[in-house]
Amino acid sequence: ASMKEHFIQAYANAEEVLKQASEIAYAAGVQVETKVLKSVLFEEGIGETAKQLETDLIVMGWHGRKGFKKWILGSVATAVLCSTELPVMVIKS
Repeated sequence: ASMKEHFIQAYANAEEVLKQASEIAYAAGVQVETKVLKSVLFEEGIGETAKQLETDLIVMGWHGRKGFKKWILGSVATAVLCSTELPVMVIKS
């Protein structure tokens, strides 16, 4: 049950962050479309969705994990970079 609650909260957090980002973009005159994905393999879901939406650019955050954390958690940004032909902008947080 706690994993389910974690994913429900993560989804709600993602929606809120994207709502805030959209408001900032619209205020600056930039048209954006956001989407929260539910996928087992993030890189495949991100790449497929970007193609379906005819996206010009994938923008991702990067935590810069190293060592054990990187080994355990991996790098979604690196996986997306390696799995798509679309341009990817990675922003270090």
